[in-house]
Amino acid sequence: MNKTQTVPNLKFDIGELLDRLLGTSISYSFSEPSLYEDFDTQTTLDGKLDIMRIEKSLNVIIRDFETTIVFPSCSRCLQEFTLPIKIEHAERQFYIKEPQDLDDPNDFYLVDLKHQQIDISEMLRQEIILHFPTFLVCSNSCKGICDQCGNDRNQKDCDCQQIEVTNNPFSQLKELI
Repeated sequence: MNKTQTVPNLKFDIGELLDRLLGTSISYSFSEPSLYEDFDTQTTLDGKLDIMRIEKSLNVIIRDFETTIVFPSCSRCLQEFTLPIKIEHAERQFYIKEPQDLDDPNDFYLVDLKHQQIDISEMLRQEIILHFPTFLVCSNSCKGICDQCGNDRNQKDCDCQQIEVTNNPFSQLKELI
């Protein structure tokens, strides 16, 4: 199992909420360096955090989160590129005690009662990964690498003839358009 290094400065004190009435909330702003092993960030992790006391748990909302991720290679041109990640809203429940009736026992968060804090680093890591694009390209206009000579067509045009695939089962679709 690939273990992720946690970010110790994404732990927030919730001691004052544990003894308060339901609906009581606190807010934090954060701007912290990333120590995630899964991906490289070029900027800090910046966002806002709202924590509300609800029955048997805390409702945790991350708002207006921004960072920039460095990807090792574009799927078309193979060059390293950066991509801004923006998360307007992410919400999870942090349970005070482990609930008995969970659909997935591996997908829940617990409050650290000993230190009276929550650690949002894993929640944030998962949200960042969910906001990765499906197809990793440096830009929509990326021309990629020439399949004949290997030149990066974004930097230098080449005179290579593109090979027409004759047995492509999708070639009939051109006629429909």
